[in-house]
Amino acid sequence: MATSSDPRPIFSGEYRHALDEKNRVTIPSRWRSGEKEEYFLFQNPLRPCLTAMPLDVFKSVGEEAKARVEPSKRQDFIRKFYARVVQVAPDKQGRLLITEEQCKQAGLRVGDVMVTGASDRFEIWSPANWNKFQQADQASFEEVAKEVGL
Repeated sequence: MATSSDPRPIFSGEYRHALDEKNRVTIPSRWRSGEKEEYFLFQNPLRPCLTAMPLDVFKSVGEEAKARVEPSKRQDFIRKFYARVVQVAPDKQGRLLITEEQCKQAGLRVGDVMVTGASDRFEIWSPANWNKFQQADQASFEEVAKEVGL
């Protein structure tokens, strides 16, 4: 998950997991540290998925908004962002409980979901939305891959 010098986890990979009848999804075992974890889960405003952030990443978003967003837009962003976030902790089996509203917003239904790493956070997608995103973003991905020397 993370190196010994960096306590922040690195979320990578894509996993097909199940959303059960109680709207619970399992966090991949590689991403679990065994310590008490807490995530901040919200409908991503830029993509049709849910985003889960550890506490330190969640705090940094608020700090960035306060530091970088002009005052006339800042408070509206902060108000909407914090209002849409649900604080969740995995149960003993490593499952997160997703609200019914969040499931609707992200198009999640009982059955398969995609849990994907995104560096310092992870995302939960419906398989259909994940496939559309992957296809639509391929040219941009390849362009950036060239820029970074892959």
